[in-house]
Amino acid sequence: MHILIIPSWYPSRKGDVSGIFFRDQAIALQKAGCKVGVLTLQQRSLVDLKSILTGRYDASYELDSGVHTYSQHTMKWFPGFPSLHALMWRVLGLRLFSKYVKEQGWPDLIHVHSMVNSGIIANAIREKFDIPYVVTEHSTDFARGKVTGKKRLIMKKIAKGASLRFAVSSPFGRLLTIFFGSEASEWKTVPNAVNEKFFQVSDSVFNEDGFIFLNICLLTEKKGVDLLLRAFSKAFKDLPDVKLRIGGDGPQREFLEQLAQDLNISDQVTFLGMLSRDHVYDEMGAADAFVLSSVFETFGVVVAESLARGKPVISTCSGGPEDIVQEDDGILVPVNDIESLASAIFRLYEQYGIYDADKIRVSCYQRFSEQAVSRILMSHYHNVLEGGNNSSWLDSHK
Repeated sequence: MHILIIPSWYPSRKGDVSGIFFRDQAIALQKAGCKVGVLTLQQRSLVDLKSILTGRYDASYELDSGVHTYSQHTMKWFPGFPSLHALMWRVLGLRLFSKYVKEQGWPDLIHVHSMVNSGIIANAIREKFDIPYVVTEHSTDFARGKVTGKKRLIMKKIAKGASLRFAVSSPFGRLLTIFFGSEASEWKTVPNAVNEKFFQVSDSVFNEDGFIFLNICLLTEKKGVDLLLRAFSKAFKDLPDVKLRIGGDGPQREFLEQLAQDLNISDQVTFLGMLSRDHVYDEMGAADAFVLSSVFETFGVVVAESLARGKPVISTCSGGPEDIVQEDDGILVPVNDIESLASAIFRLYEQYGIYDADKIRVSCYQRFSEQAVSRILMSHYHNVLEGGNNSSWLDSHK
Protein backbone atom coordinates (compact mmCIF):
# COMPACT_ATOMS: atom_id res chain seq x y z
CA MET A 1 0.00 0.00 0.00
CA HIS A 2 1.41 3.39 -1.04
CA ILE A 3 0.38 6.21 1.32
CA LEU A 4 1.19 9.88 0.74
CA ILE A 5 0.98 12.03 3.88
CA ILE A 6 0.39 15.77 3.49
CA PRO A 7 0.67 17.59 6.85
CA SER A 8 -0.11 21.27 7.41
CA TRP A 9 3.15 21.66 9.31
CA TYR A 10 6.19 19.41 9.65
CA PRO A 11 9.66 19.44 11.24
CA SER A 12 11.96 21.59 9.10
CA ARG A 13 15.25 20.31 10.53
CA LYS A 14 16.70 17.76 12.89
CA GLY A 15 15.60 18.53 16.45
CA ASP A 16 12.53 20.55 15.36
CA VAL A 17 9.55 19.22 17.37
CA SER A 18 6.82 21.10 15.45
CA GLY A 19 4.65 18.41 13.88
CA ILE A 20 7.00 15.66 15.01
CA PHE A 21 4.07 13.31 15.69
CA PHE A 22 3.20 13.48 11.95
CA ARG A 23 6.73 12.31 11.20
CA ASP A 24 6.44 9.57 13.84
CA GLN A 25 3.26 8.28 12.23
CA ALA A 26 4.82 8.30 8.74
CA ILE A 27 7.80 6.27 9.98
CA ALA A 28 5.52 3.88 11.89
CA LEU A 29 3.47 3.20 8.75
CA GLN A 30 6.68 2.59 6.79
CA LYS A 31 7.79 0.10 9.46
CA ALA A 32 4.37 -1.58 9.19
CA GLY A 33 5.00 -2.33 5.52
CA CYS A 34 3.54 0.65 3.62
CA LYS A 35 5.43 2.68 1.07
CA VAL A 36 5.18 6.17 2.58
CA GLY A 37 5.86 9.62 1.19
CA VAL A 38 5.44 13.08 2.70
CA LEU A 39 4.74 16.36 0.89
CA THR A 40 5.25 19.48 2.97
CA LEU A 41 5.37 23.23 2.41
CA GLN A 42 8.03 24.80 4.61
CA GLN A 43 6.97 28.42 5.02
CA ARG A 44 9.05 31.21 6.53
CA SER A 45 7.38 34.08 8.35
CA LEU A 46 7.48 37.54 6.76
CA VAL A 47 8.85 38.75 10.10
CA ASP A 48 12.12 37.22 8.91
CA LEU A 49 12.67 39.96 6.31
CA LYS A 50 16.23 38.91 5.52
CA SER A 51 15.10 35.47 4.32
CA ILE A 52 12.90 37.03 1.62
CA LEU A 53 16.12 37.60 -0.32
CA THR A 54 18.38 34.94 1.15
CA GLY A 55 15.99 32.01 1.84
CA ARG A 56 15.23 28.98 -0.32
CA TYR A 57 12.41 28.77 -2.87
CA ASP A 58 13.23 25.38 -4.36
CA ALA A 59 11.99 21.85 -3.67
CA SER A 60 14.12 19.39 -1.72
CA TYR A 61 14.10 15.61 -1.21
CA GLU A 62 15.24 13.49 1.72
CA LEU A 63 14.92 9.77 2.45
CA ASP A 64 14.10 10.18 6.15
CA SER A 65 14.12 6.83 8.01
CA GLY A 66 12.64 5.15 4.92
CA VAL A 67 10.05 7.90 4.27
CA HIS A 68 10.30 9.76 0.93
CA THR A 69 10.06 13.38 2.09
CA TYR A 70 9.55 16.21 -0.42
CA SER A 71 9.58 19.81 0.83
CA GLN A 72 8.73 23.02 -1.03
CA HIS A 73 10.45 26.04 0.54
CA THR A 74 8.74 29.44 0.41
CA MET A 75 7.61 32.50 2.37
CA LYS A 76 4.24 32.78 4.07
CA TRP A 77 3.28 35.50 1.61
CA PHE A 78 -0.40 36.12 2.44
CA PRO A 79 -1.09 36.06 6.22
CA GLY A 80 -4.64 37.29 6.87
CA PHE A 81 -5.79 36.54 3.30
CA PRO A 82 -7.15 32.93 3.39
CA SER A 83 -8.17 32.79 -0.28
CA LEU A 84 -4.76 33.90 -1.57
CA HIS A 85 -3.03 31.63 0.93
CA ALA A 86 -5.17 28.70 -0.24
CA LEU A 87 -4.30 29.45 -3.88
CA MET A 88 -0.58 29.45 -3.02
CA TRP A 89 -0.89 26.05 -1.31
CA ARG A 90 -2.81 24.62 -4.28
CA VAL A 91 -0.30 25.82 -6.92
CA LEU A 92 2.85 24.88 -5.01
CA GLY A 93 1.33 21.63 -3.73
CA LEU A 94 0.29 20.39 -7.19
CA ARG A 95 3.74 21.23 -8.54
CA LEU A 96 5.41 19.27 -5.74
CA PHE A 97 2.96 16.37 -6.23
CA SER A 98 3.91 16.19 -9.91
CA LYS A 99 7.57 15.84 -8.93
CA TYR A 100 6.67 13.20 -6.36
CA VAL A 101 4.69 11.06 -8.84
CA LYS A 102 7.46 11.30 -11.45
CA GLU A 103 10.02 9.93 -8.96
CA GLN A 104 7.94 7.70 -6.63
CA GLY A 105 4.87 6.69 -8.65
CA TRP A 106 1.18 7.21 -7.94
CA PRO A 107 0.03 6.85 -4.31
CA ASP A 108 -3.00 4.71 -3.53
CA LEU A 109 -4.29 7.08 -0.86
CA ILE A 110 -3.52 10.49 0.64
CA HIS A 111 -3.64 11.18 4.38
CA VAL A 112 -4.07 14.85 5.37
CA HIS A 113 -3.09 16.07 8.84
CA SER A 114 -5.04 19.22 9.80
CA MET A 115 -7.24 20.41 6.97
CA VAL A 116 -5.89 23.94 6.73
CA ASN A 117 -3.90 24.13 4.62
CA SER A 118 -2.75 20.68 3.48
CA GLY A 119 -6.31 19.60 2.71
CA ILE A 120 -6.35 22.16 -0.09
CA ILE A 121 -3.65 20.18 -1.91
CA ALA A 122 -5.34 16.80 -1.30
CA ASN A 123 -8.70 18.06 -2.52
CA ALA A 124 -7.09 19.48 -5.68
CA ILE A 125 -5.36 16.12 -6.33
CA ARG A 126 -8.67 14.27 -5.86
CA GLU A 127 -10.45 16.56 -8.31
CA LYS A 128 -7.65 16.34 -10.89
CA PHE A 129 -6.48 12.69 -10.57
CA ASP A 130 -9.27 10.93 -8.63
CA ILE A 131 -6.99 9.81 -5.77
CA PRO A 132 -8.99 9.51 -2.50
CA TYR A 133 -7.91 11.17 0.72
CA VAL A 134 -8.63 10.86 4.42
CA VAL A 135 -8.15 13.61 7.01
CA THR A 136 -7.08 13.70 10.63
CA GLU A 137 -7.96 16.97 12.34
CA HIS A 138 -5.79 18.30 15.20
CA SER A 139 -6.54 22.02 15.52
CA THR A 140 -7.81 23.66 18.73
CA ASP A 141 -9.19 26.50 16.58
CA PHE A 142 -12.60 24.77 16.54
CA ALA A 143 -12.93 24.79 20.33
CA ARG A 144 -11.70 28.38 20.50
CA GLY A 145 -14.23 29.65 17.93
CA LYS A 146 -11.55 30.65 15.45
CA VAL A 147 -12.88 28.80 12.40
CA THR A 148 -14.98 31.49 10.76
CA GLY A 149 -15.57 33.22 7.41
CA LYS A 150 -13.55 32.03 4.42
CA LYS A 151 -11.58 29.56 6.56
CA ARG A 152 -14.83 27.85 7.56
CA LEU A 153 -15.88 27.48 3.89
CA ILE A 154 -12.48 26.04 2.94
CA MET A 155 -12.64 23.50 5.77
CA LYS A 156 -16.17 22.41 4.89
CA LYS A 157 -15.15 21.71 1.30
CA ILE A 158 -12.13 19.67 2.43
CA ALA A 159 -14.10 17.70 5.04
CA LYS A 160 -16.88 16.94 2.58
CA GLY A 161 -14.42 15.65 -0.03
CA ALA A 162 -12.67 13.23 2.34
CA SER A 163 -13.37 9.49 2.12
CA LEU A 164 -12.94 9.18 5.89
CA ARG A 165 -12.53 11.74 8.66
CA PHE A 166 -10.61 11.16 11.90
CA ALA A 167 -10.43 13.15 15.14
CA VAL A 168 -7.60 12.47 17.59
CA SER A 169 -10.01 12.07 20.52
CA SER A 170 -13.70 11.29 20.95
CA PRO A 171 -14.62 14.64 22.66
CA PHE A 172 -12.98 16.43 19.74
CA GLY A 173 -14.87 14.20 17.29
CA ARG A 174 -18.18 15.16 18.88
CA LEU A 175 -17.25 18.83 18.55
CA LEU A 176 -16.43 18.39 14.85
CA THR A 177 -19.70 16.53 14.24
CA ILE A 178 -21.62 19.49 15.63
CA PHE A 179 -19.48 21.99 13.72
CA PHE A 180 -19.82 20.38 10.27
CA GLY A 181 -23.37 19.05 10.66
CA SER A 182 -24.84 16.81 7.98
CA GLU A 183 -22.19 17.76 5.39
CA ALA A 184 -19.47 15.82 7.26
CA SER A 185 -21.08 14.30 10.33
CA GLU A 186 -19.02 11.15 10.93
CA TRP A 187 -15.62 11.52 12.67
CA LYS A 188 -13.88 8.32 13.75
CA THR A 189 -11.41 8.43 16.63
CA VAL A 190 -7.78 7.62 15.79
CA PRO A 191 -5.31 8.85 18.42
CA ASN A 192 -1.79 10.09 17.88
CA ALA A 193 0.90 7.48 18.40
CA VAL A 194 3.59 7.65 21.08
CA ASN A 195 7.16 7.29 19.83
CA GLU A 196 8.69 3.93 20.75
CA LYS A 197 11.51 5.59 22.69
CA PHE A 198 9.11 6.67 25.44
CA PHE A 199 8.28 3.05 26.29
CA GLN A 200 11.91 2.29 27.07
CA VAL A 201 12.66 1.94 30.78
CA SER A 202 15.75 3.83 31.93
CA ASP A 203 17.36 5.10 35.13
CA SER A 204 16.90 8.76 36.04
CA VAL A 205 19.65 11.07 34.79
CA PHE A 206 19.03 13.50 37.68
CA ASN A 207 19.76 13.22 41.38
CA GLU A 208 17.33 15.85 42.62
CA ASP A 209 15.75 15.10 45.99
CA GLY A 210 12.08 15.51 46.77
CA PHE A 211 8.93 14.89 44.77
CA ILE A 212 8.87 16.30 41.22
CA PHE A 213 5.83 17.32 39.20
CA LEU A 214 6.52 17.98 35.51
CA ASN A 215 4.62 20.13 33.03
CA ILE A 216 5.61 20.52 29.36
CA CYS A 217 3.81 22.85 26.94
CA LEU A 218 4.10 26.05 24.97
CA LEU A 219 3.82 28.90 27.44
CA THR A 220 0.69 30.42 25.95
CA GLU A 221 -2.58 31.45 27.57
CA LYS A 222 -4.52 28.35 26.42
CA LYS A 223 -2.14 26.06 28.33
CA GLY A 224 -3.27 27.50 31.70
CA VAL A 225 0.17 27.42 33.34
CA ASP A 226 -0.80 30.42 35.52
CA LEU A 227 -3.60 28.24 36.95
CA LEU A 228 -1.09 25.47 37.62
CA LEU A 229 1.23 27.84 39.49
CA ARG A 230 -1.64 29.09 41.67
CA ALA A 231 -2.80 25.51 42.36
CA PHE A 232 0.75 24.38 43.13
CA SER A 233 1.14 27.31 45.55
CA LYS A 234 -2.07 26.34 47.38
CA ALA A 235 -1.02 22.71 47.69
CA PHE A 236 2.72 22.85 48.34
CA LYS A 237 3.90 26.33 49.39
CA ASP A 238 4.75 24.93 52.84
CA LEU A 239 6.35 21.74 51.47
CA PRO A 240 9.67 22.90 49.95
CA ASP A 241 10.73 19.38 48.94
CA VAL A 242 7.90 19.26 46.39
CA LYS A 243 9.11 20.75 43.10
CA LEU A 244 7.51 21.80 39.81
CA ARG A 245 9.57 21.71 36.61
CA ILE A 246 8.07 23.45 33.57
CA GLY A 247 9.41 22.67 30.09
CA GLY A 248 8.65 24.87 27.09
CA ASP A 249 8.80 28.50 26.08
CA GLY A 250 6.43 31.14 24.76
CA PRO A 251 5.03 34.64 25.12
CA GLN A 252 3.84 34.12 28.72
CA ARG A 253 7.21 33.03 30.14
CA GLU A 254 8.17 36.38 31.71
CA PHE A 255 4.69 36.77 33.24
CA LEU A 256 4.80 33.22 34.64
CA GLU A 257 8.27 33.64 36.14
CA GLN A 258 7.08 36.82 37.87
CA LEU A 259 3.93 35.04 39.07
CA ALA A 260 6.05 32.28 40.65
CA GLN A 261 7.95 34.98 42.54
CA ASP A 262 4.77 36.76 43.62
CA LEU A 263 3.39 33.45 44.95
CA ASN A 264 6.64 32.82 46.89
CA ILE A 265 7.26 29.50 45.15
CA SER A 266 10.15 30.51 42.88
CA ASP A 267 12.54 28.27 44.89
CA GLN A 268 10.32 25.29 44.08
CA VAL A 269 9.62 26.07 40.40
CA THR A 270 12.15 25.65 37.59
CA PHE A 271 11.53 26.96 34.08
CA LEU A 272 13.47 24.68 31.71
CA GLY A 273 12.94 26.48 28.39
CA MET A 274 12.32 24.71 25.09
CA LEU A 275 13.25 21.03 25.26
CA SER A 276 14.46 18.62 22.61
CA ARG A 277 12.72 15.25 22.41
CA ASP A 278 15.66 13.61 24.23
CA HIS A 279 15.35 16.17 27.04
CA VAL A 280 11.59 15.56 27.27
CA TYR A 281 12.30 11.84 27.62
CA ASP A 282 14.87 12.49 30.38
CA GLU A 283 12.66 14.95 32.26
CA MET A 284 9.70 12.56 32.19
CA GLY A 285 11.93 9.79 33.47
CA ALA A 286 13.16 11.94 36.36
CA ALA A 287 9.72 13.24 37.36
CA ASP A 288 7.40 11.48 39.79
CA ALA A 289 4.20 12.68 38.08
CA PHE A 290 3.04 14.81 35.15
CA VAL A 291 0.45 17.58 35.31
CA LEU A 292 -1.35 19.29 32.41
CA SER A 293 -3.43 22.41 33.08
CA SER A 294 -4.57 23.24 29.53
CA VAL A 295 -7.84 24.98 28.75
CA PHE A 296 -7.96 23.51 25.23
CA GLU A 297 -6.46 20.28 23.85
CA THR A 298 -7.49 18.00 20.99
CA PHE A 299 -5.32 15.10 22.21
CA GLY A 300 -2.40 15.89 24.57
CA VAL A 301 0.54 13.82 23.37
CA VAL A 302 2.69 14.76 26.40
CA VAL A 303 0.08 13.09 28.60
CA ALA A 304 0.36 9.84 26.64
CA GLU A 305 4.17 10.10 26.58
CA SER A 306 4.24 10.46 30.37
CA LEU A 307 2.07 7.36 30.76
CA ALA A 308 4.47 5.54 28.42
CA ARG A 309 7.22 6.43 30.93
CA GLY A 310 5.07 4.87 33.67
CA LYS A 311 4.19 8.18 35.37
CA PRO A 312 0.76 8.98 36.81
CA VAL A 313 -0.90 12.08 35.36
CA ILE A 314 -3.20 14.85 36.52
CA SER A 315 -4.91 16.59 33.63
CA THR A 316 -7.72 18.97 32.94
CA CYS A 317 -10.73 17.74 30.94
CA SER A 318 -9.65 20.00 28.11
CA GLY A 319 -10.96 18.07 25.12
CA GLY A 320 -8.43 15.25 24.53
CA PRO A 321 -6.91 13.92 27.79
CA GLU A 322 -10.32 12.47 28.78
CA ASP A 323 -9.60 9.70 26.23
CA ILE A 324 -6.09 9.09 27.57
CA VAL A 325 -6.19 9.17 31.39
CA GLN A 326 -7.97 6.14 32.84
CA GLU A 327 -8.77 5.50 36.51
CA ASP A 328 -5.48 3.68 37.18
CA ASP A 329 -3.44 6.35 35.35
CA GLY A 330 -4.18 9.43 37.44
CA ILE A 331 -6.81 12.13 38.02
CA LEU A 332 -8.92 14.31 35.72
CA VAL A 333 -10.16 17.73 36.85
CA PRO A 334 -12.34 20.46 35.28
CA VAL A 335 -10.66 23.27 33.32
CA ASN A 336 -10.13 26.68 34.92
CA ASP A 337 -10.65 25.24 38.43
CA ILE A 338 -7.70 26.06 40.66
CA GLU A 339 -9.21 24.48 43.78
CA SER A 340 -9.84 21.14 42.04
CA LEU A 341 -6.38 21.14 40.48
CA ALA A 342 -4.73 21.92 43.83
CA SER A 343 -6.74 19.18 45.53
CA ALA A 344 -5.85 16.63 42.81
CA ILE A 345 -2.09 17.23 42.81
CA PHE A 346 -2.00 17.04 46.61
CA ARG A 347 -4.08 13.84 46.59
CA LEU A 348 -1.77 12.23 44.04
CA TYR A 349 1.25 13.27 46.14
CA GLU A 350 -0.28 11.73 49.28
CA GLN A 351 -1.50 8.54 47.57
CA TYR A 352 1.42 8.08 45.17
CA GLY A 353 1.93 4.46 46.21
CA ILE A 354 -1.33 3.31 44.67
CA TYR A 355 -0.01 3.91 41.12
CA ASP A 356 1.70 1.00 39.36
CA ALA A 357 4.26 2.19 36.78
CA ASP A 358 4.33 -1.10 34.84
CA LYS A 359 0.54 -1.26 34.67
CA ILE A 360 0.37 2.35 33.44
CA ARG A 361 3.02 1.68 30.78
CA VAL A 362 1.39 -1.52 29.48
CA SER A 363 -2.04 0.09 29.22
CA CYS A 364 -0.56 3.02 27.31
CA TYR A 365 1.30 0.68 24.92
CA GLN A 366 -1.88 -1.23 24.10
CA ARG A 367 -3.70 1.98 23.18
CA PHE A 368 -1.10 4.44 21.83
CA SER A 369 1.98 2.55 20.60
CA GLU A 370 3.04 2.97 16.98
CA GLN A 371 1.97 -0.61 16.27
CA ALA A 372 -1.48 -0.12 17.79
CA VAL A 373 -2.20 3.11 15.92
CA SER A 374 -0.71 1.87 12.61
CA ARG A 375 -2.96 -1.18 12.70
CA ILE A 376 -6.05 1.01 13.16
CA LEU A 377 -4.99 3.32 10.34
CA MET A 378 -4.17 0.51 7.91
CA SER A 379 -7.55 -1.05 8.57
CA HIS A 380 -9.23 2.24 7.65
CA TYR A 381 -7.00 2.65 4.56
CA HIS A 382 -8.03 -0.80 3.32
CA ASN A 383 -11.63 0.09 4.02
CA VAL A 384 -11.39 3.09 1.68
CA LEU A 385 -9.43 1.28 -1.06
CA GLU A 386 -11.62 -1.82 -1.01
CA GLY A 387 -14.90 0.06 -0.95
CA GLY A 388 -15.77 -0.78 2.65
CA ASN A 389 -14.85 -4.49 2.54
CA ASN A 390 -11.64 -4.98 4.52
CA SER A 391 -12.61 -8.13 6.39
CA SER A 392 -9.97 -10.24 4.61
CA TRP A 393 -7.24 -7.79 5.57
CA LEU A 394 -8.41 -7.67 9.19
CA ASP A 395 -8.52 -11.49 9.36
CA SER A 396 -4.94 -11.73 8.12
CA HIS A 397 -3.67 -9.11 10.61
CA LYS A 398 -5.24 -10.33 13.84
